[in-house]
Parts: sequence; structure tokens; C-alpha cells
Amino acid sequence: MLSVLNRISAIWLLLCCLVWPAQAQQATWSLRNTSNLTLHFETFDYQRGTWKQQVIYPNQTVNYSLSHGTSEGKFHINTQDRGFVEYRVEAGQSYTVGWDQQKGVWDLKFAHAARPDVNAQARSAQPQYSVYNASDSALTFETMDLARGTWRQQSLQSGESKNFTMSSGDVPGKIRIFTDGRGHVEYDVRNGWKYKVLWSQQKGVWDFMTVQKAGQSGQYSRQSGQQSEQECSNCRR
Repeated sequence: MLSVLNRISAIWLLLCCLVWPAQAQQATWSLRNTSNLTLHFETFDYQRGTWKQQVIYPNQTVNYSLSHGTSEGKFHINTQDRGFVEYRVEAGQSYTVGWDQQKGVWDLKFAHAARPDVNAQARSAQPQYSVYNASDSALTFETMDLARGTWRQQSLQSGESKNFTMSSGDVPGKIRIFTDGRGHVEYDVRNGWKYKVLWSQQKGVWDFMTVQKAGQSGQYSRQSGQQSEQECSNCRR
């Protein structure tokens, strides 16, 4: 009898050792409802491959888990008669959802880094470039890693800067953004360079501008007139 109990205890300890570390490594992102209403929205997990309905109560903060091995998901919320907004959400980040008076929709905003990003160290060793949203609006655009060969939707909140990794530092990637009724602009992007996205008064479109080349110094600015419309001087349409 004692031998059987010892075996059961050993199996239980083995299961705990396998399960607990996996749970500890599961990535999460947090969301706070800044409104005084209960909100319904949807989240998307890339491993699960389906949208899931969620509910968050007034002034509530909730942590949402991502599947093992993934570091990002999607957020989607509808506004009656106004369509929907959809954004990418990343592990370790904190967001708020509330009413945007200027847009007239329920919207998601980037708050701050809620906790250390579990994937930051791995990404820092990869070739990457950064993009800063110098506008007053949340923007969506697309990036392409030539090794992957497909366009991927990205988003930036107003004033947010984000790094985007590349498969190779020797081969440029691509970036593009659409303007309603005006088509899109598309450029090459290079490892170690910094860019910003903003509204070009001269062209009448959303556009990208080179802020800093690799090995040079540069500073992000919201004043688009400071650089005489020399957007993405390295870029080829």
C-alpha cells in the first residue's frame, strides 16, 4: 500500500513540474475598460484561429492569455452603425478601451508596457526597424518580410513607436499604407533604420518618412514640416 502511495506522489510531482512552468511562461496582455458601460468585443488567438466573444465591465481590468508559443493576437470591437475597429495586441502590453469622442467609436488605446515582454530578448537579436506614429490618430498599415512573402496588417496608436523584426538584415522588407480614395504608398525598409508615419499635406496621403539611418543619430518629431518632404529617401516605390 505504501509503495502505491509513493508512486502516486511521484507521478503527481512530475505532473506539477511539467504543468506549472508552462503556465508561468504563458504570455498575457491586459485591458482596462475606462467607460461606465459594459462592453462586448472579440479577441483572436492565432493558434486557435477563431474569434472569441469577450465581456468587460465598467472600470474593470482583465488579463488575457495567449496560446503557448505566440506573442500577439487581435482585438475587435463594433460600434453600432459605425462599423468596427481592429488592432493587433502584443504580449506584455497594457491597453484601454473606451469611447473616442473625436472618432465617434469605441476604440482601443495603447497604455504602457504592463510587464517585461517575454519575447523582447529574442527579438532584440534579430534584424529590425522601427516605425513611430507621428499623427494624432491610430493608424493601420501593412508590412512584408520577403522571406515570409505575404503582407501582414499592423497598427500603431497615436504617439506609439514599435520595432518590427526581419528574417534577414541583408534583404530589405516592405511597408505600405492606404489612403481612402487615393490608393497607397509602398516603400522598402531596412535593418536598423527608423521611420515615422504621418499625414503628408503636400501629397494629400498617409506617408512614411525616414528619421534615422543605421549608424546615424535621429529624433522622432510630430512636426512633419521639419524634414522638407524627403520621405523615405532610401525607398523605392
